[in-house]
Amino acid sequence: GYVAFGGNPKGGMISGKGKIKIDFKLLDENQVLLRVPRENNMYNVNLKDIVPSGDLTCLFAKAIINESNLWHRRLGHVNFKTINKLVKGNLVRGLPIKVFENQYTCVACKKGKQHRASCKTKPISSVT
Repeated sequence: GYVAFGGNPKGGMISGKGKIKIDFKLLDENQVLLRVPRENNMYNVNLKDIVPSGDLTCLFAKAIINESNLWHRRLGHVNFKTINKLVKGNLVRGLPIKVFENQYTCVACKKGKQHRASCKTKPISSVT
């Protein structure tokens, strides 16, 4: 399924499910981003109260490895810095607004960067 975010009905894909632990101990109060009460077994967050400019901004989203590599291949093996520039400028339709990172080296990119060693010349002995 999807979670609506920023007026987009398909704003974010639900990638998994799990249990909410209620015995969590917070060690440092300075690391708290926001607090919301739980109502009907759900946490309802109104980002209009959090973001001062009225412009909804994702607090942090990171693309999974498979998604990063999928877009890397779709965009012709472009580097991840360029992919993140495309995200920032909203220049590619369908490209998710996330931070793309290179977790492992693409085999095709490795092969493309290899240089073939030149053939060594054989010594020729000539008799005159």
